[in-house]
Amino acid sequence: MNSFVARKKSELGQKQEAIRYYSESGKALSDEIIKTADKSYRNGEIDFFQYIQSLESATTIQLDYLDNLLQYNQICLELHYFDYTE
Repeated sequence: MNSFVARKKSELGQKQEAIRYYSESGKALSDEIIKTADKSYRNGEIDFFQYIQSLESATTIQLDYLDNLLQYNQICLELHYFDYTE
């Protein structure tokens, strides 16, 4: 039981770090990629394929954040449930 809790707390710390990264720089990076891709495409500096690749990169950053947030919440629920079942 103790090793389960220790492992989950370690995972929780990893997810917190990933969430913190998104909050501190990942969101700004994603927004900047979208803004730059949009402007470059409108000005004809990149083609449609490059535009879509840029949007995919920005979306991947956002999806990674949401996945980490989901996993963080699931771990919190597991630990919370574990506290009540002891």
